[in-house]
Amino acid sequence: YSSALREACLSPDEACSILAEDSAPYGDTDWLLKKLNGMPRIPDAFVCANDYLAIHLMAALKAKGISMPEDVMVAGFGGSPEASIIEPSLTTAKIPSSDIGKLAATVLSRRIQQPGFPFLLNYVQTTPIWGDSTR
Repeated sequence: YSSALREACLSPDEACSILAEDSAPYGDTDWLLKKLNGMPRIPDAFVCANDYLAIHLMAALKAKGISMPEDVMVAGFGGSPEASIIEPSLTTAKIPSSDIGKLAATVLSRRIQQPGFPFLLNYVQTTPIWGDSTR
């Protein structure tokens, strides 16, 4: 997300972002409400690091009386089963978990057999799943 913003010569507005350590209580609706209440304005959209955060953020937005996607759009990442059963359904990017597991096993096996083998950068393609949380 940050790379895409940089490529478009844009920068995130950190005052309208929820950025915290990974150990932050992202599942705590009250904590998320405090973060939302501390923003100078609610942005047009939230792009969340994962579906877990997106789903809890949606609960906090609802508690604040903000509707999705009319007032704000929310997208997650991961393609969790919960994304399709919440209301509104969450727009997400499905991760090919089994492909990633196979790739990891192949790379690990090669590194064990050939410890000097050069490190590789691997990419996997995600699939967008369009939900009702975006327009």
